[in-house]
Amino acid sequence: MLSILCRKVLQTPTQSPLFLRFLQIQFPKSISSQISNCTTEQPSSLTLSYLINTCGLSPQAALSASQKVHLKSTQKPDSVLQFLKNHGFNNTHIANLIAFRPRFLLANVESTLQPKIQFFQSLGLSDPELAELIASNPHMLYQSLKFQLIPSVSFLRSLLETNENVVKALKRSRWLFSSDLNKTMRPNINFLRELGVPNSRIAKMVMTQPRTLMQKLDSLREITERVAAFGFERGSLLFMWAIHAMCSLSKSTWAAKVKLLKSLGWSEENVFDAFRRVPMYMMCSEKKIRSGMDFFGKKMQWEPSLISQRPKLLMYSMKKRVIPRSRVWEILKCKELAKEEELIKMLDLKEDRFLNKYVTKYEQEIPYLMKVYEGKLEFKWLDAKGSQIRNPCDVVRR
Repeated sequence: MLSILCRKVLQTPTQSPLFLRFLQIQFPKSISSQISNCTTEQPSSLTLSYLINTCGLSPQAALSASQKVHLKSTQKPDSVLQFLKNHGFNNTHIANLIAFRPRFLLANVESTLQPKIQFFQSLGLSDPELAELIASNPHMLYQSLKFQLIPSVSFLRSLLETNENVVKALKRSRWLFSSDLNKTMRPNINFLRELGVPNSRIAKMVMTQPRTLMQKLDSLREITERVAAFGFERGSLLFMWAIHAMCSLSKSTWAAKVKLLKSLGWSEENVFDAFRRVPMYMMCSEKKIRSGMDFFGKKMQWEPSLISQRPKLLMYSMKKRVIPRSRVWEILKCKELAKEEELIKMLDLKEDRFLNKYVTKYEQEIPYLMKVYEGKLEFKWLDAKGSQIRNPCDVVRR
């Protein structure tokens, strides 16, 4: 409705005052006030028309953006949009950029935009890659080249050694330029080095989980002490993942998950031992933990202590991995092609290895196995009398 009304205002500028008065009477205050602002704060419909028809913003987004930029002509905005299109930005990228920061339309192409684009290109980013990267984090184009972008890239390169690795870090965490890395990240890195963490581990963390290194130094010190209490070897990969896990969980969330696992049959030692094995399992949501324990505990009838020895099981996707592979396992076990304890191994394998070892290997003997795995066939567990039993050999088409 708001979209239609806005277009009506733009299409009938000479009647806008009367039309807006009608809207204010007929529609909720929250809507009519937005449309009213469109005209009371702008002398003409040029800005709104340009934002909607040229930049591709929705009427709602254009109304909001029009409060932050006022166009007297389209010469400069036209040059900005043309520059972006020449460097691989599509209509969606442009709409996102303008909606995020409307005054971007008034940027100087030669002195502001071109030097920054050339700087990013010097890192090895292609135009399509750069367009996607900037559109997902517009802050990158608004930062100072001299005081923010160049120092941040120099800092990252000193850790990651190559432009290729810097680009990987940026793609993984596109907000890296949102703060001064020398102030936020360097103290934490120096602290970890004092603990004996090798540069290779720190670089890996910068590339994969940089938020861990953006903590306040006092917070990181406290978390490191808590991790050390579990007996992790300082500098080990598990030590770093444990730090990341604890940085991601508040103390109250940690306590809630310990309580949940204990309610599902784990002892406190089970919980802590599992953390020593696979720290990241504690980052699973409570819903995911319940779902995993329900499947492995109730359906598979595994003891809670057994699951705690393999906490990675709780991290797997039930829909994409656990359930499809367990169906394959059921059929292979029924035909004596897989052992009872083999499911754990099947769940651990990477996708291509699993398919080669347990699906395509038996495509001649069990032609429907792939369809079962893909969910195109399902089990019908019935005995001779029609009573339900666990008999995966009886497969029927959906």
